Amino acid sequence: MTDNILVVGYGTFIVHALQTLKPDGTAQQWQWDVKVLGLSKLRYWKRIIPASLGYPILIPGRKTDVLDVLVVETDEGNLEAIDRVEGHPNLYKRHNINTRFGLAFIYLPTNKIYKSLTDEDLARGDTWPERIKLIQNPIARGRFPVFFPRQGIRLNEKVLVTSGTLVE
Repeated sequence: MTDNILVVGYGTFIVHALQTLKPDGTAQQWQWDVKVLGLSKLRYWKRIIPASLGYPILIPGRKTDVLDVLVVETDEGNLEAIDRVEGHPNLYKRHNINTRFGLAFIYLPTNKIYKSLTDEDLARGDTWPERIKLIQNPIARGRFPVFFPRQGIRLNEKVLVTSGTLVE
């Protein structure tokens, strides 16, 4: 990839990338290709799945909230396709965020989406890890064991924790 554009995935992006991950680190994301760089952690963000949407969004969290995310590399042409799928700028807006791989784009819901959230939405737990665990791709399972913990075993994660502060 020549443009070296980084994108953070925390929901459906993770599922699609891990399902199609190849030994060379590339993955097919819907109709575009990405190179999976690895894991990063975001602090101060919480993933929820509002009943009205049915897919994950991030909301500001507490100091204790730490979220595993996937960082991928793509190019300008593929970024335009990602924008269309993410509904940028009407459903999600693209923002800059620091990751252990450098500055990356992250798609956050628009204010319209945030304002539509109910108390019930905000109280919902994060069930997305259960969906990720269903992925059977052995390459993904070997490379990203944090998404596939063995029952009763806490994996030692050697991943840098990065700030979840947006860089506008």
